[in-house]
Amino acid sequence: MSETIETGVADKNLSVHGYNDFYITHGSVIQGNIGVNPSMTNTTAAEYCMSTIPSREDRPESDISKQLKLLETEWKKRK
Repeated sequence: MSETIETGVADKNLSVHGYNDFYITHGSVIQGNIGVNPSMTNTTAAEYCMSTIPSREDRPESDISKQLKLLETEWKKRK
């Protein structure tokens, strides 16, 4: 984790620098050895990251989301 892209990959909210809506929800963002069994650390990182993301109602829909919904609609029509 870092404050800038020059010093790390993700910010304090686990968002990847330079990529909107791309997060690393894994203990790999933690610098150093996190222990033998990192499952709880990974779960905690994922839960923390999700708590920092605004709900869908609070943010506009991205272009990729619109495209995926159109593809889903077309797929359902063909089914």
